[in-house]
Order: sequence, then C-alpha cells, then structure tokens
Amino acid sequence: MPKPYDRLYRLTDEAQEALLSLPDKQAVYLNPHTDFGQILRTRDVEEYAEPVPDVTVQGDLYLPPPDAPGPASDTLALDYHRRLQGLTPQMALDARLWAWVCHFPLHAYALRRWDAANANKKVERVIRQHWFVENRSSGLRIDNAGSRLYWMAHLARKAAAASEGAIDDPQTLVNRFAARAEKYHTLTKYSFLYQDEVLAEVCRALLDVWEALTEKGYQKFIRALNRRSGISPLGFLPRSLLRQAVGETLDAILSEPDNVNVKHRAFIRNRTPVRVLSVGAGVQSTVLALMMDQGWEGLQPPDYAVFADTGWEPQAVYDHLDWLQSELSFEIAIVRRGNLRQDIMAGTTPNGGSFVGIPAHVRGLNGELAGMGKRQCTVDYKTEPIRQFIRRQLGVEAGAQMPKALHVEMILGISVDEELRAKPSRDQWITRVYPLVQKGYSRAQLLKWFQERYPDRSLPRSACIGCPYKSDSEWAQTQADDPKAFFDAVQVDTALREDPRVRAAITPHGGAAYLHRSGQPLALIDFSQTRKYDSLMEEECEGVCGI
Repeated sequence: MPKPYDRLYRLTDEAQEALLSLPDKQAVYLNPHTDFGQILRTRDVEEYAEPVPDVTVQGDLYLPPPDAPGPASDTLALDYHRRLQGLTPQMALDARLWAWVCHFPLHAYALRRWDAANANKKVERVIRQHWFVENRSSGLRIDNAGSRLYWMAHLARKAAAASEGAIDDPQTLVNRFAARAEKYHTLTKYSFLYQDEVLAEVCRALLDVWEALTEKGYQKFIRALNRRSGISPLGFLPRSLLRQAVGETLDAILSEPDNVNVKHRAFIRNRTPVRVLSVGAGVQSTVLALMMDQGWEGLQPPDYAVFADTGWEPQAVYDHLDWLQSELSFEIAIVRRGNLRQDIMAGTTPNGGSFVGIPAHVRGLNGELAGMGKRQCTVDYKTEPIRQFIRRQLGVEAGAQMPKALHVEMILGISVDEELRAKPSRDQWITRVYPLVQKGYSRAQLLKWFQERYPDRSLPRSACIGCPYKSDSEWAQTQADDPKAFFDAVQVDTALREDPRVRAAITPHGGAAYLHRSGQPLALIDFSQTRKYDSLMEEECEGVCGI
C-alpha cells in the first residue's frame, strides 16, 4: 500500500532536470513501483519538492491504477477535484505541480491510464507529454493525468453553475467527457469557451446530442461558433440571444446527415419525413384516417397508408376496410407475409421456423398457469410486412442500410386511454407518432366523432380471430355476432393441445397452451353473462394490433 499523500507539492527545477536526464527512462518509468524520491536522492537531489501553499488535501492524492487504459477513469475527475481544496485555476497552471503529482501519488495510475507499457519506442515521448506536460498550451488540460482530472472537473463545474439549472449535476458532463474524450479536448482548445455563460450554453445544447454528433459534426459545430464569436463575441450577447445563437448553429449542423451518427439518425433536423399511416381497421385507426383525410384539427393526409393482413382477421374487418377505402381520397395498401392461421396449424412461422409465435396462455407440467408464450406474431405478420412495404416505396433493398437522409414518420392510431401502448420505434429510421394521444382523444370520444358523421355504420374490433389478448366481452361478441369465426378459434385452440405438430411447436417442453386467459378450452367457457367492454390490448406492447 503506497504511503498517504496528504500534501500537495511541486517539483523543483533541479529535480525536473535530473528526471529528464535519466539515462534509462524506460526501465524507470514502466515500473509502477518506482520510488522517484529515492532515485533523486541517489543523484544528490535532496530538495526535490516544495509544498504548494494554501492548498489542503482532503484525504489522499493517491489513485489506484484504473482497470483498463483510456479515458474511462476520467469519471473520477470531480472526486479528485474535491480533494484539492484551495487549488485555484491560476495555481493549477503550474506544470511543475502536476509533474510532481504524476511522479509520486499518480505514477502507477498514469502508467496504466496512458498505457505507457505498450508505447514501445515512443516511451520517451510519452513521458515528456504525460509526466512533464511538454505541450503547455493544451497539455495541462489534456495530457497530464492529474491536471486532466482537475481541469475536466473545473470545466464541468463551471458549466453546470452557469447553466441556470439546465445541468443539475456536473457529473453528467464529466461522464460525457469520459465517454467521448476527443470532444472534451475540443472544448479546451477555443478561448471563446472560457467564458462561463458561453461554455454553459454550448454544453447545455450538446447534452442530448452528445452521442449523436459525429466527430466531424462536433468539430464543425465548435468551429462555426468560434467564427460567429469572431464576428460578434458570444460572451457579450444577452443570455436569450446567446442561447438562440448556439441553438441555431447546432440546428444547422444537425441538418446535415453526415454530421450525425447513423445510430442516432432521429436527431437529424429539418428533414421532410415520409409519413406512413398504419391502418388496423379498428376504431382508432379508422377515425384517425378519416380525420386526416378531412383535415380535422390540422391533421394532413399521409404519404402512404398501409394495412398488414395477418390472414386471420374477422370478415367484419375486411368488409369495413373496403368501406373505409371508398371513403378516403388516399389509397390503403394491403400487405401480407404468410397466413397466421395456416402457419399455426402447420406449426411454423413465415420464415419456416418450427415454432408457433403467438402469446398463448400456457399451463406448465404441474397444471398451473405459467404465463404466456413467445409473442412473435405482431412482428412477423404486422410490423415486418409494413417495414418491407416502406423499404419498397423508398427504393431501399431489404437488408440494406437506410440512407440517413431518409426518415419515416409512422402514424399510429392509439388513443389517450391506451397511452401505455405508445412505444418508440425499434428502428432508428422510423419515428412513431401518436396524433390521438397528442390531441387527447379517448376511444369513447372517437366513437362519438364517428357516430355523429356516420350514424348508420358501426366500427369493428380489430384483432385476429384467435388473439389471446381478447377479453371475455370480445370473445362473447365474437361468439354472438360471428359464430363461424368463434368456431374457427375453437378449432385452433383445440389444435394447440391435441394436434401433435402444433403442440410440439408451441409447448416444446411440455405443458398445454390455450387461447383464453383462464387456461381453459375455449369451447367450454360460458360467455353468456359477459356484457362489459374491456380490453387486454394494453398488454400488446408493440402498439400496432387492435387499432
């Protein structure tokens, strides 16, 4: 265990000259246990360090070597800054002070931090750069392990303090700096960022897009601000105009797709998205389609509308879809990817997989309800066919990366009472939007809107005939209004347990599967007393079924 370092010192001129003139630096510096005090004494340098006045060390200046080389350990910056009570920024410009820190309390830490052991023939250069701060202009803030921690924390604390509450914890910024070291380096190189308010507004603007900007885009942003500050110093602007100037500059950078990482393409600004309406032919998507077509409350028609047909929809849905198409000025494309019912009965998936991907209610080998089966049907029969349709319309082949300049706005008809289903897209090139949620429409309000305009029509419930998310009231309605569809569901429900091929595909490890949530055969359940409307669709987390 190293001795405690509870005082801050600086190397004397004689000590620095002696260390720089060591003949075998590689052997000395690559040893994490080197005692530089002993080495200096053997070279007749007795007074090798002098105390720094007015600085109180809280605890110990020693840090153990980090687990891995690189900037990850920079997250310790605030903690190290707090240990140096009384050390002012002016005092922290003393390179001899940090040379002492790196040769004594932080030698083993710096050795690991800069991966000096793997520097090969560049060891001499690494030592001069990281132990002695060879480049005084930026090295204090970047190269020396100790001063880097101090200045990183100082910058983060300064930005947070001047951010008017936008950055509530400077550790947030330190974490960003540690994750993208080159972006921290850039912030230290421009003098216009030395002004607290300017630094705070730049960091504030970058917080949400830190990972989104490419290194090229980040550099362009800072350089653009530097040019702007050269024309009209940003630090002299009122705070509101300063914030506006920074925001406008960032918007301009984010408007160029090449400045944004492909994984964060949703941050690209000022693109005209391709607007696609997902039609489920139920209450919400029907009313939303009609509202958009009629320009209700500023809604505009989509570029495309698409209905994904699972092949196992109630006949009422298909009939209603025909009527809806006749009422709209835009076309509803119908896409398919296999037939859900046929695939269930064959014990397969559209891709030829040997399992049934529906969320059936499963009883384990002990007869107890054990949860629901894997739900793959929404992706296979709804989401993926729509994705393939969009790619075809945009001229992008399956499997090819979507160009960053293209973005899709997927419009989904989820009402405010089902807001839990309003999930973000899993695709970076698709942004899901929920106009009915944004406007505060409930399902009841949508029904009223429809009935006032189409009093002679009713709206079907959009769900597959045998959807395991159906409630008792929905099963009761199917049994009463469409006995043929109900009998079809009973056949499939029975096959889940009695057809060897289907049973093996849905419960390969044993047990039994059911379409009804009670875990009972659908044919044996009495729905005659069921009246109240309810729905289990909030559990359908993809948010594209039952609308």
